[in-house]
Amino acid sequence: MMRSILLACLIALASACATARPSRSPPAPLPPLPRSSIAAVLAHRTELALTDDQVEKLKALDDQLQKTNDALRAEMRTKEQASREHPAHGQEPASPAPEGSGASDRPPESTDGATGRGHGMGGFGGRGMGRAGMGEPGRERSGRTHAAGQDAATRSGRQMDENDAKAYLDAEAFLTDEQLSRAREIASQYRQELFDRRSASKASP
Repeated sequence: MMRSILLACLIALASACATARPSRSPPAPLPPLPRSSIAAVLAHRTELALTDDQVEKLKALDDQLQKTNDALRAEMRTKEQASREHPAHGQEPASPAPEGSGASDRPPESTDGATGRGHGMGGFGGRGMGRAGMGEPGRERSGRTHAAGQDAATRSGRQMDENDAKAYLDAEAFLTDEQLSRAREIASQYRQELFDRRSASKASP
């Protein structure tokens, strides 16, 4: 009798545990990346034993990089706004570029000249076709306008990647030979992680 009661309790407990099993939670958000290759190096200032003078010089270069890229973003926003308000003849207003669209579609070049893993995700294929193979002018014009906006964002992102690489190479002038190898590692890891996150963002629905 006791054995039957114990068995019934165990079955009930197992059933309750199965019912209460929590659903799979979404992955935790990744920590934010440094804003540039130089900022990534500065985050390791203790490991690299950077002097106060080196830190100040690297910060100045990084601040100048941000000003250059901010001006590039502002120029892109101005062009997007003008395109929406005054579209070219026969074209529909361009849709605004998605948030964070300043990222380049190609792998960022590492500081030693090697490219990141993978390949850049290419452009826009195919034209909209109606029934009986006839093109739909409105959709085609809209597609061209959207593609032009995306191309402009890609060019701006590529330019910002190049600005980052150039600023980092300028920063190397302030590093010692002992610091240089590890600093290049840090900068290359940062740029690879940046590319990986961009690729994952584009692949997600």
